[in-house]
Amino acid sequence: MEQHNNYPTTEIDVTTPSYSPGWQCFRFNIHNFESLPAVVDKPLDPILFSCFGRNWKLKLYIGGKPSLAPHMAGQLAMISGDPIEVDMKFSANKENRHVKVNKSFSEENDHASFKLHPRQQYLDNAERYLTDGTLTLTFYFKDTSENNLPARPFVPQNPCSSAILSLFNDEQSADVLFEVSESIGDSDTMTMRIYAHRLILQSCSPALAELCGDCTNFTRVPINGIKSEIFEALVGYVYGRQVPPKDMQKYCKDLMSAADLYGIVNLKVEAEAAYVQFTKITIDNVVDNFYLADTKKCALLKEKVMEFFVENGQEVMAKLSFKDAPESATMFNDFMAAVALGKSKDKNYDGDDTTKFKCMSVNSLRRKLSERGLNIDGTREMMIAALELSYAKSGDKRKRDGNDSSSS
Repeated sequence: MEQHNNYPTTEIDVTTPSYSPGWQCFRFNIHNFESLPAVVDKPLDPILFSCFGRNWKLKLYIGGKPSLAPHMAGQLAMISGDPIEVDMKFSANKENRHVKVNKSFSEENDHASFKLHPRQQYLDNAERYLTDGTLTLTFYFKDTSENNLPARPFVPQNPCSSAILSLFNDEQSADVLFEVSESIGDSDTMTMRIYAHRLILQSCSPALAELCGDCTNFTRVPINGIKSEIFEALVGYVYGRQVPPKDMQKYCKDLMSAADLYGIVNLKVEAEAAYVQFTKITIDNVVDNFYLADTKKCALLKEKVMEFFVENGQEVMAKLSFKDAPESATMFNDFMAAVALGKSKDKNYDGDDTTKFKCMSVNSLRRKLSERGLNIDGTREMMIAALELSYAKSGDKRKRDGNDSSSS
């Protein structure tokens, strides 16, 4: 299951209720419910999760949909997977009432809508519905496809990804040998050998491939200044290996720096998200974290640091001195963005109005960049500029297409 740090839910609890055989139970804890924007037809950030081998996207409309206002509304869409029919039940915490829906999802992006109580009803009865300001929505799912759909013939999984993964560190087929040297003690050195393939490196990490030079023969490449376990995880990621959660939590800072050095963008973003999740910003580390984010162009970390500056302004002014600190060309803009985001209702915006991009959170900007096939790395300003340029180009194309069709 995928969980993102900037969603309004900070916990997705999945259980199988003993009293309801065949059902899967998902609990989404929506914190600070009373302060979330309640604009009609504007959802919170989509919540992504997996169930019954499919990937789902849940959108919650705190202000409701036009046809359902003032009731809160939800929309569940299947974003990938085979056709399925499900029974669904929805309820808020401390409430036995269930809203039941039956829906067949025959193709990707099929969706089902439902309504809950009006937002004000939850607020007026906080002792019944809220726990320390948190609204918990409980969703129950049951796969009923086998009762209504014909049996699907067995189809094996695509073996290609596993075949590529099996090539990692394969001495027999490799044409590159990374020799990672690491000091142990005062004078001893330990060397780890990692076998790789130039073609795979060229496709997934040109910076690593460049270390191998232009020759086509077997090449030895010395690697210094990086921990062997970090470099092994880095190369493994290129081959499709996932960094285990415990290792990601332990090495997220080192992985973030190494992935930035070798241009492995998705690993850098994943490690940055883990670093933000597991690092508490304090008055003692805020300056170091700011310059880490600034030098590595880690927009999510910088956003968290600037939020700390804004929320703890008096303590920052009293205890910190930036007189001798290195200069940052973007610090003023970063600070102003943090102030604006604190008041923005568009930080989780998911639409196509380019005038709202500057008020969106880094998480929302990255999601939109990814949806359009664009690079998700770089500063906040770089991401906004890339989105604006992409929309400008697509707008020009639509205009040209319209002119071509009218002239014919």
